[in-house]
Amino acid sequence: MTARRRTFRCRAAMTRVATILIVAGAPITADAQTSNRQALMIGGTWSGWIDSARVAQSTLSTGAISTQVSIQTSYLAAPLLNLIAASVAGKLPSTSLVLSTFSSTGSPVSLVKVGYPRIQEVDLPAADTRNTAPILVGVKFVPATAELGTPGSYPGPNPIGQALHSNYFHLQFDSLDATTAISIAPMSLVLTDVLKGILPYLVLTTAVTTSTSPVSSQLWATGVQKWLQSQTTKSGTLTFLASDFKTPLLVVRFAGVRVKSIVNTTTNPVVTFTMTGIGIQGAAMY
Repeated sequence: MTARRRTFRCRAAMTRVATILIVAGAPITADAQTSNRQALMIGGTWSGWIDSARVAQSTLSTGAISTQVSIQTSYLAAPLLNLIAASVAGKLPSTSLVLSTFSSTGSPVSLVKVGYPRIQEVDLPAADTRNTAPILVGVKFVPATAELGTPGSYPGPNPIGQALHSNYFHLQFDSLDATTAISIAPMSLVLTDVLKGILPYLVLTTAVTTSTSPVSSQLWATGVQKWLQSQTTKSGTLTFLASDFKTPLLVVRFAGVRVKSIVNTTTNPVVTFTMTGIGIQGAAMY
């Protein structure tokens, strides 16, 4: 991003832009033009192209403008991933967020800058061995004051093979490997709840294990039954991998995991887990 004097107009100019564009209570959608593209910059560093964005602005009783940014992305660059990880851990950001919109030809369209963005909610995607499509992580930020302007620089392309895919995942609880995992339900993390210990269930659908199943599958089936009976706790790790099936793109860690129930059906057993803690691993730890 270029220097501030090139990126933003003077305060009077920004006020005029806000007056023209903002309708109280109505969304100013960055994705209103489907041919437009959005990219994030966090702390002065580009965090890649995202799949969609929404900017909702409204007038507060004080007359100030409140701006809420929500995004969905299949690519988690280090700046965004580290912001999510720190926020889930309860740390307040000391950086800035810039959402830039460009036309399909690359022309700058609009820019929204939020200082010290706080995350309100993180939506973790479902994992499913039967689905090969890219998946999206959703991030909703707490409403805050923002500056409007025009992008002064242009991001490069996202790295090839770094998009999240539903079927590239691995789930493990301590030494117990969920080798028969078919799918994991999506989870929404409302950060005010997470910090109070109010956490979602982890819901896992597995393949049926029989006497002819591989040894690893039988070890999982036996192990999870013993785990249910003992009601002990384990630590868990859900890893979304790159297309090489080696490089971690998103690592979700669970603490104090217990088996709540196992529902056996003639098709796919469903295992539900409770947890006492959840965290996102930052990019620096990969």
